[in-house]
Amino acid sequence: SLPLTVVSLLGVDLIRPMLVDEGVVALFTLALELCRTPLYGVLVVVVVVVVVVVVMTVIIVVVVAVAVVIVVVVVVVVVVVVVVVDHKKITKNHIIHNAHKDTNYSTMIQHSCT
Repeated sequence: SLPLTVVSLLGVDLIRPMLVDEGVVALFTLALELCRTPLYGVLVVVVVVVVVVVVMTVIIVVVVAVAVVIVVVVVVVVVVVVVVVDHKKITKNHIIHNAHKDTNYSTMIQHSCT
């Protein structure tokens, strides 16, 4: 009785770290139970693997999509800010330049009239 207890404890201690998640343990237990009828066991294992792969793929795709959207938004904002600032500078300089022209023109007219 004692050697069996030691072996079973050792067995549990060796197996438990391999089965990380309780959910995984439950799924494998269910699969093993259904494996008594082989077709169902195989189907359950296949379905579990497919679901895990699909979920992981969806998570990766969503993370990548969010990252791409963030990068695109940042680039667009930077471009818009740069274009608007440059446009305002150009317009401001243009207005100042025209004002100087007008002033020079009006002083020229005043000089010629006097």
